Amino acid sequence: DSLRSSSMTCMGQVVHADCRPVLEFGIKPGTELRFDGEILLEDEVPKQCFAATFQKNKGQSVDYFTCRSCGFNWVCHPCSETCHKGHDLVPYVKNHKPTWACCYCPKKKTCEIQGTS
Repeated sequence: DSLRSSSMTCMGQVVHADCRPVLEFGIKPGTELRFDGEILLEDEVPKQCFAATFQKNKGQSVDYFTCRSCGFNWVCHPCSETCHKGHDLVPYVKNHKPTWACCYCPKKKTCEIQGTS
């Protein structure tokens, strides 16, 4: 029963890269695992703009890009893959630790993730 409640905490609906339930709970080879409901890998979860996920004082880091097609800087990584897919992008600031929820997609009203376009 403790395995069930702990594994739900680790897995929830999304399997994150740092989730290791087999190692964490010492599950033996040949053990049958059953999952109820949908399981998503972390990269299958819909992308979210950094401006929506920023948490002050959490030490988050983000890669920013310049979108030459749109003509502005400070495009967060998720927006670079979604809102600016197929655009002429170049790295602007890598591994930046912002102090506020910075992504210019929502400000420029081009963000498809937040539905502001």
